[in-house]
Amino acid sequence: MAYDTYTIAESITPGNTAEANYKGLYIGSGGTVCVDLFTGATGVKFCKVPDGTLLPLRVTKVWETSTNAADIIGLS
Repeated sequence: MAYDTYTIAESITPGNTAEANYKGLYIGSGGTVCVDLFTGATGVKFCKVPDGTLLPLRVTKVWETSTNAADIIGLS
């Protein structure tokens, strides 16, 4: 199994206008995470994400609306 290697980790404050480019998200405190994906899909909700989960997704935005997870770190 191959794993991505991340060289940058940034704390994320969800926002409805902030654009970013991450290869993954670490969810410290679980809940719902609403994101836009690199493929162009918008407002994709991941519900009931457990604490300490690594989501290996290409993400361009983490929405404030519909996101109640916390301690989110963007990895690239």
